[in-house]
Amino acid sequence: IMGTAKLKYEATSFLNCMFRASIDANNNQDVTINDPTDPTGTIGGKYGNGLTKDVANNYDWLATLHKEDIGKSDISAKFSVGGTAYQRSSYGISATNSSTYAVPYLTYFGNYTGTPQTGAVPSETWFDKKLNSLYGFLNLSYKDYLYFDVTARNDWSSTLPKSQWSYFFPSVSLSYVFSDALKIDPSILSFGKIRAAWAEGAVDVDPYIINTIYNTGSFAGAPTSSLPGFVPAVNFKPQVNKTLDFGMTLGFLKNRINFDFRYYHGRATNQLLHSPLPVTSGLTSIVVNTGVLENSGIEMILRARIVDQPVFKWDASINMSQNYNRLISLSPGATRVDMNNIWGGSGTYISAVVGQEFGSILGYDYVYDLKTHKPLLHDQEKIM
Repeated sequence: IMGTAKLKYEATSFLNCMFRASIDANNNQDVTINDPTDPTGTIGGKYGNGLTKDVANNYDWLATLHKEDIGKSDISAKFSVGGTAYQRSSYGISATNSSTYAVPYLTYFGNYTGTPQTGAVPSETWFDKKLNSLYGFLNLSYKDYLYFDVTARNDWSSTLPKSQWSYFFPSVSLSYVFSDALKIDPSILSFGKIRAAWAEGAVDVDPYIINTIYNTGSFAGAPTSSLPGFVPAVNFKPQVNKTLDFGMTLGFLKNRINFDFRYYHGRATNQLLHSPLPVTSGLTSIVVNTGVLENSGIEMILRARIVDQPVFKWDASINMSQNYNRLISLSPGATRVDMNNIWGGSGTYISAVVGQEFGSILGYDYVYDLKTHKPLLHDQEKIM
């Protein structure tokens, strides 16, 4: 079920309000049936069934003040304040019966002989999250060629610790349509604009990962509890990204040819990384929440309308982009976090290494002779 209800109220000629509520609810069922492989119809079969219920509700409001040509000037302004209340709740249950069937070819969880396998015991999953937000926007324009925008937002997330669940992120941008301001001949330049922006963004973490949650089970008919496979980070913080952006847009031949250029430079802090731990520790990984990642690049797009006829139009575009990222730092004293590997300690790693690009692939190499530059045999210390 998906639905939205919206109410808009024009209070005055310069004030309007909007209220909106939406829901996204779905129920999913996944069934797996593999027929038995023996003539008796009791061995080698598999029956699985899983049900998931997922409901997301979103309520938001926005009030906007707007005024054209303030005080008989050439300045126009719009100021908005609003808020959002978001909630999502999900529940799932599933089980699998792959034991020897008591009744041939009959698929249900109670159809087994002997002791049921572990998969026949239903497993459950939960997902609960709330996110409340307040935000504001200020938009100023002068003679429709100079624009200044400021935004501010504060979120409160249920998935973060109470000391960190409130986080604020603003943004500011400035754009200048110099083709209009300087009254450039349209036959030379149809449209020209330069822009600059600085923005800060923040995201929370998934539910439940900030706490140590026991896994429950049974052994020899008795209930058991065990620690999770990873160690949560200490004092989880929202992941923050700050970006500085510069751009230019040019249009020629009545905007049949357009060129857009963008340069950006950003720095992301409090990155979440899962670092594998030795098996002897009793855990699989530890979560690191202190990474600083730098990201920069350029983007260019050239668009052209090759054919422009009433009955036929043909547009073409070429784009090019280049991105470079570098890991600035990890937690104090750490210079490398191994996020995954193959063949354990003897294989290849995907790692976050300070000073290198994020997600570097690392592996072992031979030891080479300094004179011949040929690999050495470790056990005999001879040149291969």
